[in-house]
Amino acid sequence: NVTGKNIIGSVEPTTLTMGGGKTQNLDCGKPLNNLTIWANTNVVLNGNLALDGALTVNGNATLSTGGHYVYDNGGSTSTATFNSGATLETTLANGIDDAINVSGMAGHTFTSGMSETLDGSVAQVTGGTLPGIVSNLTVNNTSGVSMSQALEVDDTLTMTLGALTAGFILTEGGSMTLYYNGGAAQSTGPELKGTMNNVAINETGGLTWNNIVTVNGTFTMTKGTITLAGGQSIGYGASSTLWYNGLVAQTTTDAEFPNTSGPHSLEIT
Repeated sequence: NVTGKNIIGSVEPTTLTMGGGKTQNLDCGKPLNNLTIWANTNVVLNGNLALDGALTVNGNATLSTGGHYVYDNGGSTSTATFNSGATLETTLANGIDDAINVSGMAGHTFTSGMSETLDGSVAQVTGGTLPGIVSNLTVNNTSGVSMSQALEVDDTLTMTLGALTAGFILTEGGSMTLYYNGGAAQSTGPELKGTMNNVAINETGGLTWNNIVTVNGTFTMTKGTITLAGGQSIGYGASSTLWYNGLVAQTTTDAEFPNTSGPHSLEIT
């Protein structure tokens, strides 16, 4: 067993355990038997990873495959497990289906409550093996991301770049935050429902708002401005809060702070 912060190709363990709470690069020149990633650790693959045994990504840990993938070494003995709270990052077109090639494996367990980050340059899909309930989903792809099946997002749906094409039912959990967090201009899409719990805006390039929405929880303005498309509006529920929390001076607008149907509470920090 080997535990470390930086693992390079010259180290050839049978079983590798990676922790330490840091981002660590893993060169994949040799097959591994088992790979375990512990909490608060991000392991970045520098090549395709062949497995003879078990891949286990624990809660609050991340496996960043980028443009690489994990596959069985040929004996159909490997398994892949993402526990609740674990995250997969991939730039591959078919999302988790490409990043974790389960076709030759003995089995896989992708647990409800795991998360996926899609940040490729070609159009991506979430992947059919992704569980139907995820904790977080991040869209960071100018070519866009499409859902492969119905999904429920329970914690945060982050829109950084590109559009999300639903195609299936997208359910937003009771405490979910829809977070627009981009450096370029964005427009809302099917992720923005008529009733939302929490919405957060941190958009340097501004956000075009394409729906009539009631916010029942907290609407957070950190950076950027909102432009309402024709006939669209933002209203608030009886227990709602509008929170301005930017690091520089901010100016209210009628978009997020309407004269009627305004927030129950206003917070400025």
